[in-house]
Amino acid sequence: MIDKAQLRSCLAGHWGIVDASVEVNNGGMNSATWLVTAGGERWVAKAVVPGARRSFVGGLTLAGHVEAAGIPAGLPAPARQGDIVVDVEGIPLALLSWVEGEEL
Repeated sequence: MIDKAQLRSCLAGHWGIVDASVEVNNGGMNSATWLVTAGGERWVAKAVVPGARRSFVGGLTLAGHVEAAGIPAGLPAPARQGDIVVDVEGIPLALLSWVEGEEL
């Protein structure tokens, strides 16, 4: 999967987030996740296997609709190029807004 150094580099290059604290979360459903903190903000980075890219993008798009309806759902943060998913050596990765509360 993606190591912490690759993730920090990707966060800086694709989202402009530098000096991020990255901690493995292991809380993702069918994914690898990391807690990301920088500049007083918090996110979740989430990666899936390449074969799950299409459903990953679909789920992230749905999360955007849910957020627009007023329900916190972990809105994907667009990368500098506007994409909600970027590839790290072929592995789909997204950066999601932090949602307070209990996990499912």
